[in-house]
Amino acid sequence: MRQEGVVTAVYEDGTADVAVERAAICGGDCSQCSGCIYENKLKARAVNRIGAKPGMLVALETNSREFYTAAVAVYVFPLVGLILGFLLPSLFHAPQGICIAAAFVLAAAGVWLASAVMKRRQRENPVPSIITAIVPRDRERES
Repeated sequence: MRQEGVVTAVYEDGTADVAVERAAICGGDCSQCSGCIYENKLKARAVNRIGAKPGMLVALETNSREFYTAAVAVYVFPLVGLILGFLLPSLFHAPQGICIAAAFVLAAAGVWLASAVMKRRQRENPVPSIITAIVPRDRERES
């Protein structure tokens, strides 16, 4: 996954903070939704192998597999837990209250599993983004 951002800080450990713009939910047509009422800038830590300095526009690369793993963990695990938690007791003709309680318990288990996956990913690769190139200033004005 490739993004562009502006370097805001450089650290001695070979990393840098980069301000990246979050993609708009509405696809850039702000009249269609209220998504832009929230801050669109996010700060990400990235490996700075090319020596980018604060203020430079840079290209960031993030492993797509890591991105999708995080998305599945955060969104799918709790949802699957919620659905299975309701359906499994229903198969055994459990009362609706039991089905709802089981749904919440398994959804919470999904959140816990997602948290465990994210913590493991963070331990294995604490800085998943890499600054790969400095984007020329004339390219910046075209955007």
